[in-house]
Amino acid sequence: MANVQPDRYTKIADALLEALCRADVPGRQLRVFLVIARKTYGFGKKVDWISLSQLAEMTGIDRPDLCRMLRWLKAAKMITRDKEGMTNIQKDFDLWTCPQARKPVARKPVARKPRPIGLEANLPVASKPHTINNLQKTLLQETGGVALAAEPARASPKDEAEMFFNGDHEKTIGYFIEKGIPDQIARRELGKFIAYWTEPNATGKKLRWQMQKTFEVKRRLVTWMMRVGERSQRGSNFNQEPKGIRL
Repeated sequence: MANVQPDRYTKIADALLEALCRADVPGRQLRVFLVIARKTYGFGKKVDWISLSQLAEMTGIDRPDLCRMLRWLKAAKMITRDKEGMTNIQKDFDLWTCPQARKPVARKPVARKPRPIGLEANLPVASKPHTINNLQKTLLQETGGVALAAEPARASPKDEAEMFFNGDHEKTIGYFIEKGIPDQIARRELGKFIAYWTEPNATGKKLRWQMQKTFEVKRRLVTWMMRVGERSQRGSNFNQEPKGIRL
């Protein structure tokens, strides 16, 4: 049984804690953020030297992944961390660029239509399949576009791409599966997309996407996924994997 000491706790401002509750932070990034809060506010400090070994011990996350989690938090402006490891929480949460959940707004009750009974209840509802031609329009028109794992509300295209390549991609895969792309194809093509655009240059100082004059990761990813169906006939859907896909 855990022995919880009531006189030992981490003091965090209510406003900061409420902002964290509204922030859409992936699970592992949230664990790292909480450890930083524990290592700073928990000892009455605003900033402290926190090593990767300390973070790994308290979160159970491997060091290579920890570096990605820290880059995500820095890109979201939730923490600051220098090369020496001095780290602190950005307490001005208005500067955070991760998505914030909106406060609930009271809505007027809407009268619902009665459910059909008898034979009408068994009639099938017509639905339009997501074809190769209309998928791109759907992805770009829907609110939020591609479901990026770490899509910031006010981030620049550079910060948006940085958080995407360093974040979790299960939401993105799930989004394309909902649009009719088979799971295997969605995972394979997303892996190719990431591997292609994160290839370093000859000096190893920049990645391929960082050398582009402009780079909007949502549009690039939509265009990439659309090429999956280049060899399919016009109007076909993604229920079956097209043969001979070459990107």
